[in-house]
Amino acid sequence: MWKVFGVPENIIESGEVWKNQLIELSRRKKGRPRFLEIMEVAEVSHWFDSIKEIHVFYVELPERFGSDDVEFIKDFIIKIIKGSEEPVISLFDDPQRYTVIITSESEKDVYRGMKK
Repeated sequence: MWKVFGVPENIIESGEVWKNQLIELSRRKKGRPRFLEIMEVAEVSHWFDSIKEIHVFYVELPERFGSDDVEFIKDFIIKIIKGSEEPVISLFDDPQRYTVIITSESEKDVYRGMKK
């Protein structure tokens, strides 16, 4: 059974569960209001790279957030993970490898607007 921060879940819902657990685990952390403000508008997705056997949590922030906000979120998430007694993601209670990607830059669609 898959678990995110100790919460049993369906692997398809991992991104949303991860985001909700970060919010839940941030309750007593300094800087929580700013964290909540940013995470409220963040789009979080999850995928598993089966070749490298690593889980990827991808946090996409709107472009209005700058590098200071990205740095703040990174540091805040690290603080939450270090303070958690549960592994970020596990399968049958075996901790899995993972990485977190945070960005506020969106790729420009070079094909959009091209004339046929």
